[in-house]
Amino acid sequence: MIVYPEDWRKAGRFVTTTMIHYSLMRTIRNIPCRYLSYSGGLDSSLLLYHMLCTGRKVVTFTATCGEDHPDAQYSRIGIDYYQRLFGEDKLEAHWMVYSSTGDDLVKEHYKELAKYCDSIITGDGVDEYMAGYYCHQEVDVDKKEEVYIDRLRRLQAEHLEPLDSNSGPVKVYIPYLDEPAFAEGLLARLVKRAPDRLFEMGEPVATDLAKMPHLLIAGTTGSGKSVCINSIIGCLLMHNAPEDVRIVLIDPKRVELANFEHIPHLVFSKIIIELEEVVGTLQAVIHEME
Repeated sequence: MIVYPEDWRKAGRFVTTTMIHYSLMRTIRNIPCRYLSYSGGLDSSLLLYHMLCTGRKVVTFTATCGEDHPDAQYSRIGIDYYQRLFGEDKLEAHWMVYSSTGDDLVKEHYKELAKYCDSIITGDGVDEYMAGYYCHQEVDVDKKEEVYIDRLRRLQAEHLEPLDSNSGPVKVYIPYLDEPAFAEGLLARLVKRAPDRLFEMGEPVATDLAKMPHLLIAGTTGSGKSVCINSIIGCLLMHNAPEDVRIVLIDPKRVELANFEHIPHLVFSKIIIELEEVVGTLQAVIHEME
């Protein structure tokens, strides 16, 4: 089974982990499948970053143009093994073992998926081979048989159980969060459950960030603070041009916000990471606000 966007050219669009879990579980619950392959269209980078093994080995295959590609970098994080595929006529492997931590939401997500699938395969490459795409470009049917099926079977022979020769991939369309009908229905339910009061832990909250000049996001390790912050920033970037929104990012830990290093929305053209620059930066922000 392949979870793939209806329009493959949208690959890489940002979808929150919560929405991926919700959409996937609703979609595959009644569909028998042995292998589940995530597509980059569901933002495999986000999933890989927070991935935890759930008792089954999770193997990532990445087909990219270079090691500096974001998908190649993120696919190393949070997995048991990583293999990079490259070259038109050559298959080379680099095996690495990683230890990782992730939030409880993602852990439960994979446990739930494991009930319906024998193996979970996530990352770029595998789905492109089976769906007939490479580097998000359609390929000729003849070349697909020659290049992609051949490579896939070489992978299966080494790492996976052989597929039944009579079986084929099943494409399942999962809606994006920013599609109007899907988003409006979701927001309507959240707002209805979110009167102006304090909420119990675990309750969804919908409110206008413009009312929050100061927002404290706190929680235990692995509770989803980074996912929340990245989701907020991602939404701002998707819906606003650099001329409309300017952002100051301060990240002394140098791990939380590295993905936003080259966005054009940054006021100072960089993420502030040096401690001696933090105070002056905050003073400049306060001056601008006042």
